[in-house]
Amino acid sequence: MMKKAFLLVCAVFLLSSCAGLSPWEKARLAELEYQGVKVPHEDRKSPVAAGLLNILPGAGNVYLAIGTEETYEWLSALANALTWPWSIIWGVPEGVIDARVINKRYSIHYYTYGPGAVLLRHKDEEQRKVLPPPDAPRREPQPSPPSDDTKTREKQKQPDAASLTGA
Repeated sequence: MMKKAFLLVCAVFLLSSCAGLSPWEKARLAELEYQGVKVPHEDRKSPVAAGLLNILPGAGNVYLAIGTEETYEWLSALANALTWPWSIIWGVPEGVIDARVINKRYSIHYYTYGPGAVLLRHKDEEQRKVLPPPDAPRREPQPSPPSDDTKTREKQKQPDAASLTGA
C-alpha cells in the first residue's frame, strides 16, 4: 500500500509542473523586447489571484484554465486537489509562475497574429522612413578648402630662402 501511495505522489509531481515557453516563444519574446514592446502588454490572468486561489485545492489552476487554451492546467488542478493540503507548498508558486507565462504567451500571440502585429508593422515603417537603408553608401564628410587666413598663416610659418642662406 505504501508503494502505491509513493507512486501516486511521484505521478502527481510529474504532472503538476509549471508552465514554460517553447524555444520559439522565447525567441519571439526576445525579439519583441528588442523592438521595445512591453511584454506582457496586459495581465490576462492575475499572478496574485492564481497564487492565492491555489491555497484551495486546485482552484488557482482552474482559474488559469478557464478562458485559455492551457489544458495542462486542468491536470494540475486535479493533481493539486488530490494532494491537498501538501499541494499548497508547490501550488502557490506554481500558480504565480503559470499566470506570468500565460500572460507572456498571450502577448506573443497578440503581437504576432493579432492587432499588435499591425501596430508593429506601422512602427517599423515609420522607422524606415527616418533611417537610411543599411546598404546605402555612406558619404564621408569632405574637408573644406582652406580659407585665405589659413594660407596667410602657412606662409608666415615657412622660412624664406634669404633667411636660410644667411644673407
